Amino acid sequence: MEVTLSQIPDVFRPYSGPVLLVAVSLILSAFAIQLKLLPRPLRSLDGGSVKQSATSKLSVKDALPEVIIEPVDPNFDWEKEEPAPYRPFKNAPYRVNMAIQKADPQNIIVIENTYLKSTKLRERIMNERAEISMACHPSAEAALKELYCTVTDFLMKKYPMYFFTKDNGTTFYNKIKDESFPLDPTLEDRLEVLKFLGRTIEEDFIILLKNGDEGELQNEYVWRAGVSCYPNGFVPGEKFNKPLTAIHGPVPQYLERLKVSMNRFFERLRVNEFVVRYNWSMQAHTNIFAPSMNHGSRTSSSVKPLSPEDLDFNKVFMRVEKQCFTRLPRTKADIMFIRTYTTPVTKIKAENRAEDFCGAIDGLSDDFAIYKNKILWGDAVKAYLKGESSGLTEEVYDFDIFEAQLNGALMKK
Repeated sequence: MEVTLSQIPDVFRPYSGPVLLVAVSLILSAFAIQLKLLPRPLRSLDGGSVKQSATSKLSVKDALPEVIIEPVDPNFDWEKEEPAPYRPFKNAPYRVNMAIQKADPQNIIVIENTYLKSTKLRERIMNERAEISMACHPSAEAALKELYCTVTDFLMKKYPMYFFTKDNGTTFYNKIKDESFPLDPTLEDRLEVLKFLGRTIEEDFIILLKNGDEGELQNEYVWRAGVSCYPNGFVPGEKFNKPLTAIHGPVPQYLERLKVSMNRFFERLRVNEFVVRYNWSMQAHTNIFAPSMNHGSRTSSSVKPLSPEDLDFNKVFMRVEKQCFTRLPRTKADIMFIRTYTTPVTKIKAENRAEDFCGAIDGLSDDFAIYKNKILWGDAVKAYLKGESSGLTEEVYDFDIFEAQLNGALMKK
């Protein structure tokens, strides 16, 4: 704010110089104190070039109380931490809704025994398929760097034995991978920040920024940055810079049942709020990086159902996405973390969940049966679960999907 002498009342004019100096000094001192009290993401980052929308004008009262991240037990050993056993299917007709629920903020990002192989695979995917697995629009650079600070702070607080600072607090160090990166990303190239995040956590992540209030897609949320190394039947590069409506174009009933509620959800998501949803699908192949194959469509050519006799069900997987959402405090960008889990059908049967899973398969409506490619795998999977066929499954064993893809070819889009 510019203050001129002509704006100062005459009674104060003799003291205008001292008054202004004192006032400016007080303002700067107060600002400096407040700046020091702010968390690292808010202290170090420059503003972005995203056009301000209603979302970015939220006041402090709209934010929930800051979450205190608790460290894991000092005896925590990542190599002994089994992947979480998510089973989101139900023995009931499939319902089309977002099915969101409150998330535990302590588990937004997790380190499990798949960490090292998974992050090595992610690094390979970003190196060999960069054009379809990662991107950052310039308008999302500030949000990306705020996310970097948020993630590294989280890891150092929750897993202090594996993630900590070095070099007098200037470097973030990953002990598991023996990797370092500047703690403050302000001066780093945005693509390098993107790559480092992508190979430091197993979760894919998407940064969504609200579009302006002009044009055909006004006020829609747009995928402006992110890393998607484990896509489930879509090419991430083709979704980049697209709004939610375009991204979800192939999803049945999206326009009729989900579009309004999804945009409203992202509009109302608050700082320090954490929400989670789960979905499941099936795949009869061993690719966790799957930009094609996992979905069908009404325009697809006829699909020939798989025979159970041709399948090793140790290599037929239920694929679960744990999708967590939150909003960054400074840039107000909405963040989506996607953790992908693959569970062999043999394990579902061993857990005595065969009847429930068969019911979930039968409960898919016609359009979602097509979308999830049920005609390809449905009868074969049910035959195995019901004990009608063992296929090529002579014994049950643990198939390492990360190891297999690390040493094999990556699917093309």
